Amino acid sequence: MKIHVYVLVGLLALLIWGCGSSPNIEQETVISIDTDLVGDDRRTLANFMKLIPEEHRDNVFYVTEDNRILTNKVSLQNSLSIGQQISANTFRDQFGRLFTSNLPDTDQNTLSTQALTPFSCTSTTGAYRRISAKTGYSYANMGLRLPTKRLEIPYTDTWINYSYENFVEIADPNKETAYFILGGRTSAGADVDAYLQYNPSANDWTQGIRFNGKVYLITNGSNLQGPQYRVSAFDYPAGLGLTFYVEPDNRINFYVAAKNLISIPASSWKKNGASQILKFTTSIAQDVNNFASQSELKAIISSYVLGTSSSQYKRMVQNQVGEDCKFPAPLPSGAGIVGTVPEFPFPGFGEKITISLRQ
Repeated sequence: MKIHVYVLVGLLALLIWGCGSSPNIEQETVISIDTDLVGDDRRTLANFMKLIPEEHRDNVFYVTEDNRILTNKVSLQNSLSIGQQISANTFRDQFGRLFTSNLPDTDQNTLSTQALTPFSCTSTTGAYRRISAKTGYSYANMGLRLPTKRLEIPYTDTWINYSYENFVEIADPNKETAYFILGGRTSAGADVDAYLQYNPSANDWTQGIRFNGKVYLITNGSNLQGPQYRVSAFDYPAGLGLTFYVEPDNRINFYVAAKNLISIPASSWKKNGASQILKFTTSIAQDVNNFASQSELKAIISSYVLGTSSSQYKRMVQNQVGEDCKFPAPLPSGAGIVGTVPEFPFPGFGEKITISLRQ
């Protein structure tokens, strides 16, 4: 059962006797929270949901300062796994389950100084393409078409053949997988990775955040690997938007279009974007570098977007780029990473990205 909390914001009309009535100007915001959530927790979640865009309010996972999980739907309870780091890439969640998060190591550096440290274009855990922004931003969006397994049958239809430009093949799922990552770093505290992680066995993608020694991973009941975002070569030209933003100060949010929002506390992250760097990363992450693993990822990024809020943003332009990294470049024996501005179907600042670890 749901009830709706209505927040009424507007101007009351002045009724003048004998002169008729002026129109009542009113803006209404609807926040849907199941009745099971009550008291201070309900008020906390409702106040937060008022701050975020309406389209982000469907499935909300809100992590409190004391690491409790508030959700706006009963059906979402126990669907966010919080893993505490127990070794380099191994985590144990609140249910005692173990899982790995094998992100590129340069995207997870703990900062020990008050100086804002730029990313380094190197890694010991796989190949990647990363663009990072200059300081001054707190909102990032990446538009993309999620890759799927490459079709084995040589279709002649134009839309079906599109899958040959947008696919993922992982040779050894025990040692590597693909990621799309937003997030960044501030001048104090740990880096943030807000990501979609490819699950080769199910051919789908799982949403998570890695921050300050924890992983926040959306699961499907007892199944740590989803399913979350299943894609098909037959649904062209459907796209997907990943959005990372600060709202309010000291809280970061990761939204995947038409699906889920994860919100966690993160001190030193500010809406004004001062002393923080945002990033966009496409990666085949590995336990150790193996540039001959025979894995390959082709992705079309329709756009990179930067701003300071969900209402103040624009497509990223060249003078906003702080770092432009392809690692390694070039790869040995003909394998490599290619980032080019796509001719079709997307205008503006975007890329066709190929990460090929074939020899």
